[in-house]
Amino acid sequence: MVRPSGVGTTPPWHAFGVARRVPDESHEGTVGAGGSALTRRSAGFLALTFFVGILVGSVLGQTIGLFVPEGSVAHQLFVQYESFGFGPTPIDLVAFDVTIGLTVHVNLMSVIGIFLVAQILRWIR
Repeated sequence: MVRPSGVGTTPPWHAFGVARRVPDESHEGTVGAGGSALTRRSAGFLALTFFVGILVGSVLGQTIGLFVPEGSVAHQLFVQYESFGFGPTPIDLVAFDVTIGLTVHVNLMSVIGIFLVAQILRWIR
């Protein structure tokens, strides 16, 4: 049996004007054969997400702390924090002195802030 040209040679989805989407590996941050989304993001982008998220969460936590009574469970959850990091370490160089230190204060709202900023950046990108 001889088919007329073009009959039966096109994929069925073209009959409806729909082009099949071929997966593109250039999409940064998508989970696929290349690994998880965490490994495909740059370290700077993740650091920025954590930094901005902690800032946003801390501001929200302090704002909520203004409206809840001090000593309550809500005040403990939203305002009190745990500190992580290392204190000031002086480094004496011959020409000048440098002091290095970093402390991060983490509470429930800063963790929520990291999640919110990550979702917003994911939505924007």
